[in-house]
Amino acid sequence: MSMLFIITGSLTGLFLLGFSAVSIRERERRAALAASVSGVAFLAAWFALGLLLPLWTFPMAVGLLAAAAVAALLLLYPMGENTLPAVAEEQARRLDEREIMFARARLKEGTLPYEEFYGSLRPDLAEVDDELRRMPRLGQAGGRYYIEQDAAYFEALFDYIEEIHHLGDVVTPRRPEPLELSAGEATRRIKAFARHLGALDVGVAPLRDHHLYSHVGRGQGAWGEPVTLDHRFVIVFTVEMDQQLIRNAPMMPAIAESAVQYLRGTMIAASLAGYCSRLGYRARAHVDGNYRVLATAAAVDAGLGEIGRLGLLITPTHGPRVRLAAVTTDLPLVPDAPRPFGVQEFCRICLKCAHCCPGQAISHDGRHEVNGYLKWQSSQEDCYRYWLRAGTDCGLCIAVCPYSKPATCYHGLVRQACTANPLARRLAHQLDNLFYGRRPRHTDVPPWFESK
Repeated sequence: MSMLFIITGSLTGLFLLGFSAVSIRERERRAALAASVSGVAFLAAWFALGLLLPLWTFPMAVGLLAAAAVAALLLLYPMGENTLPAVAEEQARRLDEREIMFARARLKEGTLPYEEFYGSLRPDLAEVDDELRRMPRLGQAGGRYYIEQDAAYFEALFDYIEEIHHLGDVVTPRRPEPLELSAGEATRRIKAFARHLGALDVGVAPLRDHHLYSHVGRGQGAWGEPVTLDHRFVIVFTVEMDQQLIRNAPMMPAIAESAVQYLRGTMIAASLAGYCSRLGYRARAHVDGNYRVLATAAAVDAGLGEIGRLGLLITPTHGPRVRLAAVTTDLPLVPDAPRPFGVQEFCRICLKCAHCCPGQAISHDGRHEVNGYLKWQSSQEDCYRYWLRAGTDCGLCIAVCPYSKPATCYHGLVRQACTANPLARRLAHQLDNLFYGRRPRHTDVPPWFESK
């Protein structure tokens, strides 16, 4: 047996067994088993061939290296240009926050906002919304996965978020004159401080009209008040949700982790807004339940990712397994450029989120124009209806998205290949089904808060 034959075969087998070890650490049993069987089978077959055909070991080793080189070239060589859907800004209509499901769910019969919304603004939504209001609300007994002591935990977190909305709502300058600071220096400091506070990725974009809601639907301010915000820039950042907890979707650990990260985002955004104020500039934090900007639209322009089929931001390293918050400000900053990385094409062929959605709220069809945006449009009513039935905010679409895998070298290699060319995207989609299954597997009583 040639030394090259032994080295190439061993490295290939170890690569597969290494993936098995990573999968064990990620608690992905199916992937670990498939990788182990593949690794052991390859090593057994490879060295059996070496014993049977000792004179051919060098050519076989060269052939394996050539095959690996061709595969790397096919899968990693850039083919075509990734693009983002164009936004027809002249046709783009601001989204009215009063029309989103979370704002509608807060309306109470007999109040002026209720009568105005269903009487003149959107009478077509009265029947479906009243049906949803008759169901047990989130955090209330009646949902399939409801556990009283766990519901009390995530409700306490969301209560606290609402109580501290005012800290970053409208922050005025705390200096008589702005501190002179270059846009580059200000941007560097803002991003560094955001990461120091716990942000994952940070981006900056010019604040555009289509980033803003048209009217207030919840949070600070009067319901129905027109949104007016003349800040120059929007800072958008992500915070990571724990992959193991999100894998428990649609059960209570997933909504608890969502609440924790929304709270973290609130604290980071309020602190950044306060920092801008200390420098002498106006600012406002935009956080869960108190947004004036569409964080996903701003995040795309700030180079943080793309909006996928599931309607959420998909980031290059953590997929949709993030939560968003933002700060708008007059502080001079250097904008980032949008960064397409192949999500539009991958989501077109994948559909895993749509197939696994228990409420069948995610579109199986192609993109279409919505308020000037070319996008996939989910049914927020069907989504929210399942939330109420489950007693959680679900999150199953996040859990099953192939981009939600941890940022390991193996998953990073696959992401890089998917960014490079269409062939890799199709192969990655098939391999994801092979190693992780077409549908998620979880237990009804997952361990999550374990005593140490």
